[in-house]
Amino acid sequence: MRTLFRNKAKKVIEKSKMLSKLDHYSTWQAMTLARAVPYSPNGLVTALGALSRISYRDYILGCFIGKLPSVACEVLVGHDLVMMEEHSMRLTIVLIVIAIVYGGLWYWHRRQQAKKVLHKIADDLKDGEGRS
Repeated sequence: MRTLFRNKAKKVIEKSKMLSKLDHYSTWQAMTLARAVPYSPNGLVTALGALSRISYRDYILGCFIGKLPSVACEVLVGHDLVMMEEHSMRLTIVLIVIAIVYGGLWYWHRRQQAKKVLHKIADDLKDGEGRS
């Protein structure tokens, strides 16, 4: 797919600001983050990876590193749900750990957004004082 449609995709990407921006984030780290989210739309992530300028090596590395934690969690939780009588304690612990990790990431993300807003307000106030 990539070899056949990359030239057409390049033209479409160049015309769109949003797609150009996404194409610049074509790194193994971005692919790792996209793949790490459990139940993410994998078809969309694959298509974006195929049409972007990410190298094959970075794509494979990002997919491998990114999918490993989410697949491990899905397999562990799925197994423990099926075998709940034998693994109820482990299932409880794993679900608590997953909730803490996602809660911590959510909290960190919210703090980062709040910091950006506060910095923008501070910058706007400085600009307002400079004009007075």
